[in-house]
Amino acid sequence: MTPAQTILKLKRENRTLRDRIEELERLAGLDLFIPSQKVKLYLTRKQAEILGLLVTHVNRAIPRDVIFNYLYGGLPDCDQPGTHGCIDAQIFNIRKVLKPHGALIELEYGQGWFLSHQSAERIRELAPQLEISHYRVKTRLNLEPEKRPHYQ
Repeated sequence: MTPAQTILKLKRENRTLRDRIEELERLAGLDLFIPSQKVKLYLTRKQAEILGLLVTHVNRAIPRDVIFNYLYGGLPDCDQPGTHGCIDAQIFNIRKVLKPHGALIELEYGQGWFLSHQSAERIRELAPQLEISHYRVKTRLNLEPEKRPHYQ
């Protein structure tokens, strides 16, 4: 085995072990997250809008079509390729930013994505560290419920 192959193998094993430790901590109810003011978490404007929608509707599954309508003001045209995948990609990227900090976006199969109360609280704690990047202009994430459009 070459040194490069050994390094790749060790990185895979390390990633697997980290995921397993996180899973065990979650199952055991351990909260080992220590917030750091030095960390900046970056989201795009669309990702921030999706996150705001999920935070204001805690424990309520929101389907892909509702998120698409919320973001773009209309239902997706199913004949156009990639209309459903764009929401999946945004959720994937939000998860990638939030997971190391203990906030999980969960999927209820066939129903949509949702945040648990614990994850929503974690996001509220992280809100001062979240920045929204849009064409090189950074703003702060606003999670005030009265300023968010209401989803029925």
